[in-house]
Amino acid sequence: MNNAPTTQTSRTTPSSWRRVFTVLPGLGATLLPVGACPACWPGYAGFLSAAGLGFLWFNAYPASMFMGDVGSLALGAALGTVALATRHEVVLVLVGGIFVAEALSVIFQVGSYKLYKRRIFRMAPIHHHFELQGWPEPLIIVRFWIISIILSLAALATLKLR
Repeated sequence: MNNAPTTQTSRTTPSSWRRVFTVLPGLGATLLPVGACPACWPGYAGFLSAAGLGFLWFNAYPASMFMGDVGSLALGAALGTVALATRHEVVLVLVGGIFVAEALSVIFQVGSYKLYKRRIFRMAPIHHHFELQGWPEPLIIVRFWIISIILSLAALATLKLR
């Protein structure tokens, strides 16, 4: 099993043109020489946004394409690079609050189990804990969307205060 984007073998398997429209902005982002000109960072961020939107368009519930670790780690590194280059590290933590909470739930779960031999959550990351409590997956997704929107608005408010 590899970490490349995989597809389910079902009626929702994306066709090749969908993959082209999902991958094309990402290729443009890799070719953009952002180190050469600081004014190119908005274009780089635009390419990342377009690639993310293309992925999300075809990843609506039920998911037909999965990103995997390679894609998510590369996307996180690219977002971190943009945040560091534009000096908006705190804003990135606010915008990515759900990702921070997911990572912290794993850290706390592992730490608690190693120290006390007790689990804090039924399963980590925390969205699996909610699934095991009986929440349907679409409910968890929508609740995380709502939290993400609130955190994004808070991040935008901090930008206005600067």
